[in-house]
Amino acid sequence: MIVFPCSWNTHSWVVICLTISALFRGVLPAPADESLQPTSGEAWFVVEFDGQRVGYEQLRWSTSETHPGYLECYRRTEIKLARFGTDLNLSARLSTVQDPRGRLQSFDLTRVDRSGVRLQRSGQYDPRERRFVVTEMKTGSRDVSARPVSDAVWSPILSLWMPSTVGPRQRRTTTPVFFPESAGVAGLVTEYRAGTFLRHNGKRMPVERLNFYPEGDPSRLTTLLFDESGRVLQQEKRVFGGVLKIIQSTAQTALTASRDAVDVDAQSLIPMDGHLGRTNIQRTVELQMVVSEGGIDEPPASAEQLVRRISATEILVSLHVPDPDRRLPSRPGPAAAEFTATSRWMPLQDPALQKLATLGAGPTSDAGMICRRLENFVHRRIRRAPFETSLLTADEVARNLRGDCTEHAVLLASLMRIKGVPSRVVSGLVPVANGYGFQGHTWVEARLGDQWVAFDSAAPTNHVRLKLQHDPLTDALGGGIPLFLPVLDLAGRTRIRVVRESALQRP
Repeated sequence: MIVFPCSWNTHSWVVICLTISALFRGVLPAPADESLQPTSGEAWFVVEFDGQRVGYEQLRWSTSETHPGYLECYRRTEIKLARFGTDLNLSARLSTVQDPRGRLQSFDLTRVDRSGVRLQRSGQYDPRERRFVVTEMKTGSRDVSARPVSDAVWSPILSLWMPSTVGPRQRRTTTPVFFPESAGVAGLVTEYRAGTFLRHNGKRMPVERLNFYPEGDPSRLTTLLFDESGRVLQQEKRVFGGVLKIIQSTAQTALTASRDAVDVDAQSLIPMDGHLGRTNIQRTVELQMVVSEGGIDEPPASAEQLVRRISATEILVSLHVPDPDRRLPSRPGPAAAEFTATSRWMPLQDPALQKLATLGAGPTSDAGMICRRLENFVHRRIRRAPFETSLLTADEVARNLRGDCTEHAVLLASLMRIKGVPSRVVSGLVPVANGYGFQGHTWVEARLGDQWVAFDSAAPTNHVRLKLQHDPLTDALGGGIPLFLPVLDLAGRTRIRVVRESALQRP
């Protein structure tokens, strides 16, 4: 964490928030032609202050299902920064609905600073009255007010419109932008500048350059650099006596940019309304997943998981927990080559892995029996270790025999492949020990007969598992963080309610 001198009053804190907010918005440019606007996508960025990584940002956007012709955008920012004991930490989530030109229709902001002060503010544009109706949740009360605007205003997520507003022909423009932090409109001046060169990912690249700043205050200038295809590579701004940058990166790099800025284990707890039984019986559980902001991606359906979308923010998931003693298919099923192949995460020819596979499976050719034996074998062999976002290769796990659920999964999936059973690693949610919430978890699915069957050596008891994604662990996987992206995406904005639980007791 960086520390440097300053003292701030309440007004200064508002200025800080607006400064940071203005910097972390123009990220992925849209072409000027509305017909070419991106319909969906995701981007990740590292936040740096004077060369030290202090946080990350995620941006996601997609065509709205409930507002045809509009984009729904979601931005999450986590920053850990301080100067001489003054916390400038920021945790913020902003959702917007905006048209392809960038005109703002509605927003939903939640922001929490280090002291725990929470700002919850939403707004809806009323074109007839030319105003934004703003709702703010305060302690024990709900405040509704109107903010008049002279005409349509533009979204604070500048990325989808700003780079298309100026260029060699039109070098300067001023645009009214609505900022949720202040619930007010500010004119942003955008200026086109001659191209330059930028070193990005070790390469020297030609880039286009824009400057933007609040009207009447050029000292608060931000520089935006992007390549010829419109991909933003970097933003920078002088602030707090240093240089604050946001740099395009991968999710893996962004989420590991600052250990203080991301803690998967701590952030992955999702509260639950209701309670789930823990008896080892066959049963069906129906869960309602609701997000408070942004949209929710639909979990994959399977033989044990049925999914029904209710709205953009609500999904019903019906989970079938099978009889733990049921008869499993005796033969492996058909699967794509990536679920049987060796990779840097699963070096199937490694002698240590080969030996463990032989010891664990025993003298049987029954695929279902092999998977069960390997599940129990790995459960007994691996010693428990604290959760880490890094992912070890299967041969490393075989040598150390120590790890968390990710090490269990990569080893178990590898041993299954060695014995000829297609496998994949699954990430999702399981109930915590007290039964009143869900946390991130990783397990394995094996292809037996005509379906994928779950196996979990880290927690082999027959409990509820809500699958969010699966991965074959090919060479393209950069590390452990991408396995938990769906969990991180839901954390902090999701509640799960137990709608129904029915059980069939085994005879």
